Amino acid sequence: MSCQARLVEEVFSRAPVYENIFSMLSPVEFIRVSHTCKVIHEASAYFFHRAYNINRHLSRFFVDPLSFRSLQARTGTLISGSIALQFFDRTCYLGSDLDVYTHPGHTLELLDWLTVAEGYHYQSRPDQAADYRKAVPRWDPKQPVGPKTMWDEPEYAGVKAVRDIFTFIKDSKSQEAPRKVHVMEAAINPFTAIMQTYTTCVMNLIAFDCAYALYPMPTFEKREALIVRILNVDENLKSKYVKRGWRTVLIDSSNPRSRKTYWRPGTERSLTDARTWRIPLDLTGVSLRPPPSSPTVKALPWDPIIPNTWKLLVWEDNSAMIGSYEIAQSPFFRYNYVIDDSELAELLILPKTFDARSSGSGQEPAWLDEEYPRYYENARRLLKLKKLYPPPDDDSFCYTIASNRLAAINYMDDDADENDDIQAPAPASGPAASTSVYGLRSTFGAPSSAPSRRGGTTGSTPSPATSAFPVSSSSSGGNSAPPQSQPPTQQWQPIQDNVALALPRLRGMFK
Repeated sequence: MSCQARLVEEVFSRAPVYENIFSMLSPVEFIRVSHTCKVIHEASAYFFHRAYNINRHLSRFFVDPLSFRSLQARTGTLISGSIALQFFDRTCYLGSDLDVYTHPGHTLELLDWLTVAEGYHYQSRPDQAADYRKAVPRWDPKQPVGPKTMWDEPEYAGVKAVRDIFTFIKDSKSQEAPRKVHVMEAAINPFTAIMQTYTTCVMNLIAFDCAYALYPMPTFEKREALIVRILNVDENLKSKYVKRGWRTVLIDSSNPRSRKTYWRPGTERSLTDARTWRIPLDLTGVSLRPPPSSPTVKALPWDPIIPNTWKLLVWEDNSAMIGSYEIAQSPFFRYNYVIDDSELAELLILPKTFDARSSGSGQEPAWLDEEYPRYYENARRLLKLKKLYPPPDDDSFCYTIASNRLAAINYMDDDADENDDIQAPAPASGPAASTSVYGLRSTFGAPSSAPSRRGGTTGSTPSPATSAFPVSSSSSGGNSAPPQSQPPTQQWQPIQDNVALALPRLRGMFK
């Protein structure tokens, strides 16, 4: 073993040393360094599971974080705002409040849990009822709620796309300020409320099983925050993140409509695409969504946030960008969804006349949310058909037949395509958890203990699949299986060469 190899092994087998090194790296730098050699890979895997521990992150607000995450699994509740930003940025802002977003109809369950299980107290505003049970808006499961377009979404207390905000406080045992939780009931769904925030640096969200950063490269590498709301934006909010190290921008002035920028204007985006940073979370101890009480209802196999898509659009005068989406609603869906394309939304043939729900039997409604991906995929097929064979100005008989055929497919058992865009992220409770940032994908095996002095982990040896750190430029998240390990001669290059290529400012560290 060379002198440099021994020095690398000594440095990256001591947790206090390598944790200080990793803590100063950005996400992309951290992934690049983790590719260098096996010793650094094992140290980075241990650091990854410590740095992105969601239960420890939520322990600032909850005595039992697992109970809250189980409630997230039942209700589709999301965490966003400053707390989600701190989770991805591996930092902590003292005095930060927790912003929680709920689907219509699930708010009361969360508020009851805060008061009964966690001891929070409701802090009403002058325009709210003193009892939160009377303040929560009524939800009718037989009718879709909310506006029809994003431009009609309400604005409550300066927050767009939110129906109401409930504030809960809890005295802290230390001398810090009281803990504060803001529960925001979305008008459509939590995703639209997060998309309607004023800047992209807070467009990060945490579900019960996965954390998503929508614009990771400009947010955590370039430290840029794109302002996507020009009107009614408090200047104090803009300066808030400027003081924390972000630079606010309105648009890419060099070429605002170029799709080669990190903002990708006009490009369809989803939570499962390669430009979203996903961190699968450990599900140990989390109670997943319970099965429906009615035998006719299919269990929802994914979080309701997964199917939503959106895009950034440039205003006509090239002065700014704004998030854009269309709303998909149906009285036969428990949740509301959004689509990035207006044409696609028009072709999305949702169930309107086929009453698949039980009535008067005392059972819960037979929601069809589990079938939404199939409705969405059929709409995409119809849109491709429309572009290949555009109908004439008058009503086209053939085009009508094609539309009716796809409408009938929606009510049949049609297997989804293998390349379906709507997929749930792989749970992190398995043998490996993967993270990807703009095509740089790394799979971290869950270590049983810290790396030993001689490299590796005490008590277990990572398998080749979890230690090879596969890199894919077209990664789709935690769903794809890692490639098979390559021969050692191709897998591990000389340590000094890998370190120099991964991070230039570490080039002279081991000389």
